[in-house]
Amino acid sequence: MLQLASGRSADVDDVILNTAGAAAGTLLCLLAARLRQQRHSRRKVLVEPPRPTTAT
Repeated sequence: MLQLASGRSADVDDVILNTAGAAAGTLLCLLAARLRQQRHSRRKVLVEPPRPTTAT
């Protein structure tokens, strides 16, 4: 979009590579968020104190 606004022409390769870069960045962010969530849930399990067992 900036190329068009500045008077330069955008090539098809520019559009394809920009789209691929945005998709790769989105996938990396989603992967990082999932790994962070899994790491946080594992840490939460490790920090919880053991529950006492009751024999009935």
